[in-house]
Amino acid sequence: MFSLMLGVLNTTDETESQPAGDDYMFGAQLGLYGQYINLLTGQGATQIDFTGGLDISDSFFLGVNATSYEDDDMEFSGVALYPQVALSDAFTLGARFEAFTDKGLGAVKDGGLTFKDKDGIGDLDYKNVDNTSFTITGSYTSGNMTIKPEFRVDSASEEFCMNADGATESFSSFVLAAIYSF
Repeated sequence: MFSLMLGVLNTTDETESQPAGDDYMFGAQLGLYGQYINLLTGQGATQIDFTGGLDISDSFFLGVNATSYEDDDMEFSGVALYPQVALSDAFTLGARFEAFTDKGLGAVKDGGLTFKDKDGIGDLDYKNVDNTSFTITGSYTSGNMTIKPEFRVDSASEEFCMNADGATESFSSFVLAAIYSF
């Protein structure tokens, strides 16, 4: 019903270029009845995150994830809701609704992403990018085989990806997974 984890770790997101032992961060997770609050701090960065959910009924689950991060170069925050309903013993249908703001992300330029700091130093102006996405996922299980089709739509207040026509503010994707367990 209750869990507590504490950790000391190397700085995140720089593991390939950072020698072990250079910088440390501290992490903590408090869990209570399947709901978790996570904290990561150190080296000028702090992130707090909540992950949890509720079984509304025997066949309906509503999950939530919310996070906030800040360091010297950027900050972001977001929230996601993900309902899932079991339509039968073999088939479930889930969705994920996400919204987040990334302060410090630049626009697409010359086919690549350029990230900016809070001061907007560089060849692109500093931008605040608001992002939303919607994903719907099915899951059909028969014996040891699970088939998962997924459709996702992402959109943002600024250009953030490339397609055949150049930079765009939105895109959609479809993925089909086949999982066999043995």
